[in-house]
Amino acid sequence: MAEKLIWSKTETKGLPKKAPSLYWAYYAIAKLGGWHNSKRTGIVGWEALWKGWFALSQHLEGARFMRNQLQDM
Repeated sequence: MAEKLIWSKTETKGLPKKAPSLYWAYYAIAKLGGWHNSKRTGIVGWEALWKGWFALSQHLEGARFMRNQLQDM
């Protein structure tokens, strides 16, 4: 569920059949945290990773809540 959520938040094309790599997930979480590689170094700071991880956990919690609400109906 998490990889589908990250993919929908960071990519414009459909989800691939093969699971995305850990490399992709690292940069996708950084993008959720507001990282844009403006200095062109490719280095993600801990703060952007933390903010991205927190944003992902909030999105997952919301998605799980909604799924449970729909199942209860």
